[in-house]
Amino acid sequence: MSRHLSVRWTVLSTALPRPWLRCAHCGRSRPFVPSGKARLNANGRRLDGWLIYRCATCEATWNRPVFERRAVTTIPRTLLEAMQANDPATLDGLARDASGLGRFTPHVETPEDVAIRRELLSADAACGPALTLDLDPATPLSIRVDRLLAEGLGLSRSRVAALARDRALRADPAITRPLRGPISVFLDLNAAEDAQAILDRAAGRGR
Repeated sequence: MSRHLSVRWTVLSTALPRPWLRCAHCGRSRPFVPSGKARLNANGRRLDGWLIYRCATCEATWNRPVFERRAVTTIPRTLLEAMQANDPATLDGLARDASGLGRFTPHVETPEDVAIRRELLSADAACGPALTLDLDPATPLSIRVDRLLAEGLGLSRSRVAALARDRALRADPAITRPLRGPISVFLDLNAAEDAQAILDRAAGRGR
């Protein structure tokens, strides 16, 4: 039965930001990718820590600072141990943070490949069909909201645009913007013959 569903989508990037840097070996700007390795270097009682990146073309390395000249006592022990062990989850989390990469280059690729974790918040069988989607990006993303909705709901981009144009889809800010932070989207599906299929896909059923 069609109804009003409220669903949260936690949106995760499945690709890591790639800074473009001048590669000393290639002699030109190239994308650099995380190697999954870290490096620590002690200088007296202070410590430097880096993520090791590699040129996507020639494997030349670049060290991305995580902390510099920090007193050992000010660095969380869990972070130190994780970097010493090259813990994949910790290094992946550090590499996903693109906020500091602008210090080194103005050109940072933020791929649009994402995964959606769906959570049904409520279902009201007394009204609808309608859908409230809370979009919650784990980190700011470059994927546009309309593209995310099209992929997540199994619709064409033109169909999503038409729903927005007819005010059957409402969101603030506009769906043509990248998903930088949490937003809420409402879809009135009364005129949609495939309303139940859209609701099922939104909640992760029958995909």
